[in-house]
Amino acid sequence: MRIPIVAIALVPAVCAAPPLDDALAKVDFSLRSRGSFAAETDIDGAGTVSIARLGPTLSARYAGGDAWFVDVSVGAEFSLYDFKGATGIVGSGDPAGDFAEYIVNARYTAQINDDWWWFVGGEASWAGEDSENLGDGFIGRGDVGATYSVNQNLRIGLVVVVRSRIEDDAYIYPLPIINWQINDRWSLATADDGLRLRFEAWDDWTIFAGAGWESREYRLSDTGPIPDGVLRDDRIPVVLGVIWMPNEHIEIEATAGVMAWNQYEFLDSTGATIAEPDGDASLMAGLSARIRF
Repeated sequence: MRIPIVAIALVPAVCAAPPLDDALAKVDFSLRSRGSFAAETDIDGAGTVSIARLGPTLSARYAGGDAWFVDVSVGAEFSLYDFKGATGIVGSGDPAGDFAEYIVNARYTAQINDDWWWFVGGEASWAGEDSENLGDGFIGRGDVGATYSVNQNLRIGLVVVVRSRIEDDAYIYPLPIINWQINDRWSLATADDGLRLRFEAWDDWTIFAGAGWESREYRLSDTGPIPDGVLRDDRIPVVLGVIWMPNEHIEIEATAGVMAWNQYEFLDSTGATIAEPDGDASLMAGLSARIRF
């Protein structure tokens, strides 16, 4: 599960304020496919790791009127971890391999008055190394929040998130929200993967800088070196990117940057920590495409 960090950003997911001038269609669909790669980097103790990810998301918005709407999405993410010589975690040096995560998300957003909106949402995800143990990799999440329009260019708010964890207690944390149209070309806003500063360079092109906190958890295979254990992967990416939007239906985004900080925590089936190595900073890149219809 991804969690945005808000210049504290992703994640996720979360909790960007409703667009300042959102012309709501009755029903709107979008399909997004995204991929990323984090180059090989050293980890504490011994060994290296590189990570590739790919996944689609199908989203729908239903607007019952100008004062409320519902967002629903279903998606998947496939992550390929390539550990080499990580003997500080397990003797074989290869504590984990490939993972799949399946996500269902829904949110209700409504207008209170001209200045205030509020929202409530929930997410369920199943993440594991084996398809047979996806049920043991369940994570639930709920959030509730509100935003306030300071003026026609600035909206601020707060969301409170409750999130369960695999083999650990649930936790609660707040996240701030900002959507600031600084001028005709510059804007600053929270997004699914953190905080972004955007510059509208040309009619079809946007340049941005962003930072975020990503957090993922997976149930490990029951036949692997840590049977029925847990992998937690926390990281802070810092990126530069471009968005090409030739029309209102197509959006292509490319990013490049650095994984400024990352940590891997391995737990056994009882929730006891086996190893908690940090990884060195590494280069990363991403590409995504979205079609609205």
